[in-house]
Amino acid sequence: RKLKQEPQKQHSSVSLPPSSHHQHHHHHHHHHMQKIVDSLFGKIKTPEELAKEWKRKLKQESRACDREVRRIEREEAKVKRQLKQAAKHGDKYEIQTYARELVQSRKAKNRLHTAKANLNSIQLKIGQQMSEYKVLGAMKKSSAVMKMMNDVMSVPEMQKTMRDMAKEMEKAGMIEELAEDTMQDAFEVDSDEEDEVIEDVLRDVLGKELDKMNIGKEDLAVREKKPDAEEQEDELSKRLASLKQV
Repeated sequence: RKLKQEPQKQHSSVSLPPSSHHQHHHHHHHHHMQKIVDSLFGKIKTPEELAKEWKRKLKQESRACDREVRRIEREEAKVKRQLKQAAKHGDKYEIQTYARELVQSRKAKNRLHTAKANLNSIQLKIGQQMSEYKVLGAMKKSSAVMKMMNDVMSVPEMQKTMRDMAKEMEKAGMIEELAEDTMQDAFEVDSDEEDEVIEDVLRDVLGKELDKMNIGKEDLAVREKKPDAEEQEDELSKRLASLKQV
C-alpha cells in the first residue's frame, strides 16, 4: 500500500519549479549530513566549552593523583614494616629488595606530586588563555601548556587522558603538536644514583639500627641476576659457611 502512495508523492514534487526543488532537496541533504557529522564527532564545541571540559578533566586527574599517592603510602607502610623485620633477621638480600621497592615508590610519589602541580598550573594557564581569547578573538599557542602536558604524560596512569586532551588542544590551536618521543625518557634511572638513594631510604627507615648492621656498599650494589641453579648453590654454600661459624 505504501508503495502505491510513493509514486504520487514524487509526481506532486515534479510540479515544483526545478530551482526550489533543488534547494529543498539540498537543504534536507545538508540537514541529514549535519546529523551524521554530529553523531560521529559530537557537536563542534566552542573554545569556552572545551576549556570548561579540560578544566573538569584536569581536576579529576588531580584527584586521581591524590588517591594514587595515598595508595602508595599505604603500600610503603607495609614495606617499611617488612624492611624492619628483615633487618632484625639481618637478611641482606631482603633488606635490599625492600629498600629498592621504597626507592621506586618514592620516585612514583615524586612524579605524582610534580604531575599534580603541573595539572593545577595547566588549569590556571587555560584560564589566562581564555581571557586573552575573549579579548583578541583568537587563540594564541602556549608553549608553557605544552611543556607541562608533556611532563604530566610521563606518569603512565595519566598518559591516555592527557594525550587525548593534548590532541584536542592542538586542534583548538592552544598548543603545537606534541612530540611522541617525550614519553620514554622519564623512566631512565642511573644505578649509582640509585645505590645512594637506597642508603638514604635505609637510614630513614632503620635509623641507628643501620649502624649496628654491617651493611656495606657492596651489599647494596645492584646485583646481576645469576642463573637459578648457580644461585641456589651459592645460597647453599653461604648457609653451610654460616653454620660452620656457629
